[in-house]
Amino acid sequence: MPSVLPRSKDVASVSLASALRESDAAWSRSVRWSLARNCSLAPRQLAMGVGCLAVASLGVGLFFWMQGARLILAFTVLELTALTVACLVYARHATDGDRVFLNGPLLVVERERAGRVERTEFRRAGVRIEPASSDGSLIAVSGDGRQVMIGQFVRAEQRVQLARDMRRAVREDRTAFEGQSGVREAD
Repeated sequence: MPSVLPRSKDVASVSLASALRESDAAWSRSVRWSLARNCSLAPRQLAMGVGCLAVASLGVGLFFWMQGARLILAFTVLELTALTVACLVYARHATDGDRVFLNGPLLVVERERAGRVERTEFRRAGVRIEPASSDGSLIAVSGDGRQVMIGQFVRAEQRVQLARDMRRAVREDRTAFEGQSGVREAD
């Protein structure tokens, strides 16, 4: 059965490249899930659209100001200020998401919220990936005494399948790394 979300195998990104040992070919493999917000407009596209609206609105406000209706321009400025604040909030959260990297003996979880990235690393041998409950709640990734909840931007009915796919990927490649960390999985 195909994965709910696409999974790609590729070379690790620059931020993870420093953590890899280039001499070990197995470490250069990476499995990655990107769980991001579904935004119809990029922040730049939104800024262009709002900019066009602002120019039109200011044109109307200036027209009425020149006709003697002085309050119209004040309300136009108030409207554009509120619109700008709303666009800034949208742009700040447009790149929110979770990224999960399976890289060598590590499972790396990066959560980005409002431009701030929180990174947590787990040893593959001891990581647990499970939905917090069967009602479609967030996915709990835990191990080494830490826990991270992911999947906020995945539909609730797809989270169970995502957790299953992640567990399968951890299990499939785990045997290739058992001898490297000195930790073996108990059957």
